[in-house]
Amino acid sequence: MEESFFGYLLDYGSLGLLAAYLAWWNHKAQARMDQAARAFQEQIQAMVVRADTKETSLRERYDEVISKYDESRTAMISDVATRLALQEQKLDECLGTLSTGLAEMRTHITELEVRWKVQDARAEAAVR
Repeated sequence: MEESFFGYLLDYGSLGLLAAYLAWWNHKAQARMDQAARAFQEQIQAMVVRADTKETSLRERYDEVISKYDESRTAMISDVATRLALQEQKLDECLGTLSTGLAEMRTHITELEVRWKVQDARAEAAVR
């Protein structure tokens, strides 16, 4: 069959040779295109794998940063709560001391007022 096909092409002379060349050229071009498409698909697949690897790495780093942030935030909140409790205790002690001091001052002022009234009464009695 191939001999008869080539025979027909040779019967047509240069036009038959041109047709044979174009058929051969088309076949080779198609093979190159198929090879290029396979290579392109392999490149795309490799890029997808690299992107997935990078995404996984990025997610792991993100999770690690968020975890550290959460731990830091939790520690800071705990520290602030402890300090606030200590400050509240100190404030209560100060308020107690202040209340005691104010009560003593009121007592002392009352005693002074009584003394002054007694002195004023004596001074009036002495004048009369």
